[in-house]
Amino acid sequence: MNIVMKTALIAAAALGMTSAAQAQDFTGPRAEVRVGFDSLDLNVQKGVNVDGASYGVAVGYDVALAPRVIVGMDAAIDGSSADDTFAGALKVDARRDIEIGARIGYVLTPSVMVYGRGAYSNARVGIDLGNRDLGSQINEGWRVGGGAEFALSRNLYAKGEYRYTNYNQNIERHQGLVGLGVRF
Repeated sequence: MNIVMKTALIAAAALGMTSAAQAQDFTGPRAEVRVGFDSLDLNVQKGVNVDGASYGVAVGYDVALAPRVIVGMDAAIDGSSADDTFAGALKVDARRDIEIGARIGYVLTPSVMVYGRGAYSNARVGIDLGNRDLGSQINEGWRVGGGAEFALSRNLYAKGEYRYTNYNQNIERHQGLVGLGVRF
């Protein structure tokens, strides 16, 4: 199943959880936990693609620019279970991912906001060749994505999000995430 299909299924599941939602003010401080699908593609090495689960936490703050337009900043740290060994010798292990970003959203209904986002990402990827640990590479890059946030109650929300990251060493990452958060 490709990443677009997985992301669509995650977003549909999050949408299904909003049936009892109340109106939510999409502004103020927020904190969330999230999990999802993580796919790391080392384009330098053709055919080296590792998949796994992504999991993490984020904090942010949103303000209204207009009655239906929301902008916000956030910071997050995620881990990943994505790792694999290729040709019996090359082991790739996705490790932590730190992000600092911004988003702009549009409130469709009192309980649904869609948004686009951009972020700086700093990720560690471990590489072993044979029995030799080559250590962790630090990869920096830019992330773009989008998603939807759904009010579950006045302060509780669920979200579905797709993220694409292009790192400096010709490495790409695709992620489809669902999250659960609270506004303070």
